[in-house]
Amino acid sequence: MTNLFLDIETAPSFQSSEEYFKVKNAVESGQLTQNSPDRENFWKYKMGSLNPFDGKITLITYQINDGPVKHLKEWETKESTILNEFYHLLADLNKYRSDQEHLRIIGHNILNFDIFFIYERMRQHFSNNTKWIYQWLIRKPEIIDFLQLHLPLNNLQTKGLRHNVLAHAYGF
Repeated sequence: MTNLFLDIETAPSFQSSEEYFKVKNAVESGQLTQNSPDRENFWKYKMGSLNPFDGKITLITYQINDGPVKHLKEWETKESTILNEFYHLLADLNKYRSDQEHLRIIGHNILNFDIFFIYERMRQHFSNNTKWIYQWLIRKPEIIDFLQLHLPLNNLQTKGLRHNVLAHAYGF
């Protein structure tokens, strides 16, 4: 069985980095608030990218088994390039696998965020390959989400179950 440790970082999708910094400066200076006429940009900046329709993936960090940690960085190329590279990685990991020997994707809060986000962004960029993206990310892999595993042990509260705390506890 192959273990794929996965984490993604996202950002709001502004038209340009110039627009992002303009909004950032306006929020930080107090010129743009939740009550401003342009409050949509305030919330876009404040909430970050909570859904794949208003945001983009800026970083995909992964590790296969005990191999080196790899980073696919949007700022060095573009989002479609890192998604394409990740798509081909999934294709390679799923090549020649039987039902008994499947991929295991492991991460923090990946069931509620990472898997859905990356699936939707890949679907938007590679609509011709939706069937395979679904197979490789949703249907076929075993998914282990450390946050979901620990919620019952923590009275169903997320307090204290941050990414860095659980990563340290498991030695990641």
